[in-house]
Amino acid sequence: MRTHGLVIVLALLSAGCASAHRASTAGSSSPELSPLQSCETRELKLAGADVVVTANADGSAATIQVAGAPSATARKAALGAARSAFGCPRRDLQTVAHQSKWGLVTWTDPCGHPVSGSSSH
Repeated sequence: MRTHGLVIVLALLSAGCASAHRASTAGSSSPELSPLQSCETRELKLAGADVVVTANADGSAATIQVAGAPSATARKAALGAARSAFGCPRRDLQTVAHQSKWGLVTWTDPCGHPVSGSSSH
C-alpha cells in the first residue's frame, strides 16, 4: 500500500512538471528560454543567478545546476524558473560503453556525458 502511494505521488509530480514545461515553452519568446536542442549545454541568468542546463539526446532537460546565486532566495527562484522553462530534469538512462586501449571501460550517456556508478548491462 505504501509503494502504491509513492507511485501516485511521483506520477503527480511528473505530470506537474510536464504540464508546466508545455505551458512555458508555448509562450516562451526569450531566446534564452527557447526549447533545448539535442545534447545542448546552455548557460543563462535567471532571477539574478547563473544557471547551467544540459539536455539529453531527445532535447529534454538532463540537469539544471545553479552555478552562482547572490542568495538562497535567488537560487530557489532560478531553479523554479528553469524547471518551469525546461521541465524537471531527468538523466537519460541509456548508456554507451567505451573501451580504452588499456581495456578499461567507461560509460557515457548518448550525448557523451560521463555516467557514474555501475551499470546493469
